[in-house]
Parts: sequence; C-alpha cells; structure tokens
Amino acid sequence: MQRTGKNFFYLSSWLLAAFLNTAACANPVFDEHFKAGTELYAKHEFRKAIKELNIAIEAEPNNFEGYYKRAKCYSETDSPEEGMPDFAKALKLNPNFADIWVSRALAHQRLKEYDSAIKDLKRAIEIAPKHGKAIRKLLVICLRKDHPNTGIKYATLAIKNNVNTLENLQRRGNFYAIVGNARNMRSDFDAAIEIAQSALTNAEREVSQEKSKTIADRTTELADVFSERGKAFLTLKDFDSAEKDFAHASLLMPQAGKHKCNLGGVLLLKHQDKKALEVLTEACNLDPGSASSHSNKGVALERLGHNLEAKKEFQLAVKHDPIKRKYFANHASASLALGKTDDVVDDYVGMTLISSKRSSKAPDTDVNRILEQFDKLIKLNPKDATNFYNRGIVNFSQGRYKDAKEDFTNFLTLQNNFGESPIYGAILLSVTLQNLQSSQEATEVIAHAKSVTGSAWTKQLLGLFTEELSLADFMDSHQSGQRELAANCFLGLRYLAEGKKVQALQKLKWVREHGNPTQDEYLLAMSGLNRLSPDKANPQKTPPRNPADDTFREPEISFK
Repeated sequence: MQRTGKNFFYLSSWLLAAFLNTAACANPVFDEHFKAGTELYAKHEFRKAIKELNIAIEAEPNNFEGYYKRAKCYSETDSPEEGMPDFAKALKLNPNFADIWVSRALAHQRLKEYDSAIKDLKRAIEIAPKHGKAIRKLLVICLRKDHPNTGIKYATLAIKNNVNTLENLQRRGNFYAIVGNARNMRSDFDAAIEIAQSALTNAEREVSQEKSKTIADRTTELADVFSERGKAFLTLKDFDSAEKDFAHASLLMPQAGKHKCNLGGVLLLKHQDKKALEVLTEACNLDPGSASSHSNKGVALERLGHNLEAKKEFQLAVKHDPIKRKYFANHASASLALGKTDDVVDDYVGMTLISSKRSSKAPDTDVNRILEQFDKLIKLNPKDATNFYNRGIVNFSQGRYKDAKEDFTNFLTLQNNFGESPIYGAILLSVTLQNLQSSQEATEVIAHAKSVTGSAWTKQLLGLFTEELSLADFMDSHQSGQRELAANCFLGLRYLAEGKKVQALQKLKWVREHGNPTQDEYLLAMSGLNRLSPDKANPQKTPPRNPADDTFREPEISFK
C-alpha cells in the first residue's frame, strides 16, 4: 500500500511519540497513579483523578498522556479553562495525535469559544481525515452556530473518504436546506434513502438468527432518514413535503412516538390543530416521557381553547426536559392565560438559570413572550397590583430599569397600605432608582416607607437595608431563613447598584447557596450575579421595551 509523504510523516510522528511514551511509562510511580487517575475518571470522580494525575505528572513530566488525561478531567468540571495549559503541554509533546485536538475542541465548546473549537476540529481532521468523532462534532457546531458553508465543505470531505456516508449525506442535505439549495438537499437525501432502503432490502433477504433484529435496525434507520428529510423541508418552509416524510417515517415505525411528534408538529404549522391533537395524543401515549410531544400537544390544546389542559401538558414538558427554555416559556404563556402569575415568575426563574449556565445572552425572545402576556393581563385587570409586581421583577432582572420603575411605582400606588410585600416593592423601587442614577429619589422612597410601615419585621428590614442595623447581630437572635434571604438579597442588589462589587458578590452568592429557585429573591440574586460575571464586565443596558412594537409570539413547536 502506498502512502503519501504527508500521511507517512504523521504516522511516523505518532509512532515515534508512542515509542517515547512507552519508554517513559516504565516509571512505576507514573504507572500506578496514572492508572488510578484513569479509573477515577471512568467513575466521574474528576477532582480525585486530578490529584492522582498530579503525582503521575510529577514522576514523569515529559509524558503527554498525563497532561492529556488531566486536561480531560478539568474539562468535565465546572472550570474547564483550568485544563487549557495541560492541553497545550500535551500538544507540544505530541502535536499529531488528533484525539487531543478533539478533546480540546470540546473544552472550548463548553467555554462557548466556538471559533477556537472549530479551529481545533479542523486541525484534527487535517491530521486524521477519517476521524469520525472530529467530523461529527465539527458538523454539529457548524449546524448550531450557523456555519453552513463550512459544514458543506467538511461533510463533502467525509463522504469522499467514506466516513459515515449515510449520516453525512443527511447532514450535508440539512446544510444545503439552510442555504436554500433545495436541489442539492433533495439529491443528498435521495442518495441517503437509497442507501438505507438497500440495507433494509438486504436484511430482508438474509437467512440468519439475527434477521429480525437486523430488519428492525434497518427499518429504524430508513425511518430516521425520512424524518431528517422532513426537517430539511421544514427549513425550506415546504410543509406539505415535510408532512409526507414524517407520515412515511411514522408508517415505517408506527410504535415510535418521535415520528408522530414531528407529524403533529408540522400539522400545527399548517394550523390543522384538531388533527394535530389526535396525532400528538397518540405520540404521548407511545412515549409518555417525551417533552417535545407533551409541549406540542399543549400548543394544540391552547389553540383549541383548552388552557388548563394545555398548562398541564407544558408542565409535563418542563418535568421531562427541564433544560429547555422554550418549555418554560410555553408553560408561562398558558399560566398567564389562566391568571397564574406566580407560576410565570417561577418559569422565568427556570429560563434565567438555564441562560446563566449556557450563555451570557438573556433569552430575549422567551422573555418578551412573557412580558407580552403580562401586558395583556394588566390591560384586562389594571387594578391587580400583583401583576405589576411580578412584571417589575422580570423587567428588573432583565436590566429594564425604566420599565421596572414604572411597574413598582404602580404596584405601590395600588397597594395603598404598607404591609410586608409593599415594603419589598419599595426596596426594589429604591434599588431600581439607584440603577437609574436617581439616588436622591431612591433615598426618599425608603424614607417614606419607614414613615408608614407598621410591623416589627419591615422596620427591621428597612434598618438592615440602610445598614442602621447589623445583619449578623440581627440574624443571631432571629432564626428566619426567608427573612435572612430577603435581607441578603436586597443588600446585595443595593451594593451592586452602588458599584460595591465585592460586597455585592458575597451577599448574592449567599442567596444562591441558601435560596430556592422558586423564590423571587433567588431570581433577583441570580440576575445580579449574571451582571457580575466576568463576561459582563462592561454590561450594556437593555433598552426599555415598547409593547406596541412587539408582535405576538405563539408557543414554540418542537421537533425531534
């Protein structure tokens, strides 16, 4: 077999590194602790594994495997950036080992450094053109981060090298759909269907004990290709063709709930809501744990005027998949239609937590949907103070301080008397005014609250907020977790508005560690911590929202 000079160089380099590494591994201390670290890694005990690998690396500092394994451990922790120096060291010792480039790309991906991830994956493919994992990860990032042309290029390379041809024909077909090339999309999926159909035909002709399993596998594969083409047709807004493909997939796999979920979804897009509800009810029965099916069924029910049943379906979607913002947003929409504003704030907390874990960018589309519904509810019942308070919390946590000021002011005006909740509103209005650089007005709001409050707790809370009382001394003699939570939250927000970041961080972290995600204080603390995060060192103020400029957004439809 002939090798190109380039491939021979890579192979020779890898063999040399492997030889040197084998010689290095003669160190028994390295062997012992590297093995222990590897076993702990397999058990997902990453911090313990790092301690073992520290010893291994100290014993053999020129062995790339120690750095590589330790870097992978860091990648699985909450601070993958700590592994970057180890990846660099491993690559310096063995630059032509493609797996290291792939692993570092995954660490970059966790850190939202997508350009660096793409660069590393391209390097891995350059070293090993048939590296299936590198190709798959690169194409997934290209799909999610809107790099269709790069996706087409590397899917084409994979197909040329016979790497997962069936899978990559479908991926390339989806990229062609994204760029609007319907002809090439159809061509790729036709080829994929031909491959999958041929494999099924051959399985049906086999005579073996595994025949029935093989036929089932090939049937599933063919159904999935039709389903993927259906989604490509969705991208092209060809709903009729998408419906045919989802129906074909469902015909091939009548017991697979996911294909009926997709069929129900496209029927919703065609506004055939009654038919969609029938299909989606069957999808939920076939796969009760499918968040997408329950969410789509909720959309159908909501459109047909069954808001209570819709809310229950959206709640099931959140239960089965609590890391998707759209399910919280759909549930919030149904909750507002029923006047359940406290549920809406809980849903917003869920969206905020997901957003803080995944990205520094707030989920504006979903949040605007919630605010639109609040607008409608307030218009229908402008005397309900609670709706203004809850909308104010959402606006405040989004940094829409002018809107929050209006909401909290309306809340206090409608309340007339100062109980515990209005004092919270007064404090939030004061902090909002501080964020708007209206310190004098903020002070006047607190002074007025002090003059009208009657309960012992609200007087003490206002004293704590203005630091006339000591939080530590007060809490030593008052064992009330909820009140301690409120005091720390409001103090943290005040410190943040005043630019006292160290003090703010201390108070808001305490709320995060001791609070419950269903509490308003927790949400407010999380919004403050998001503003303090490193990638928001220079935060931009969110402009006030003009409800008149919004277009109504229906609950989002899901596809599997």
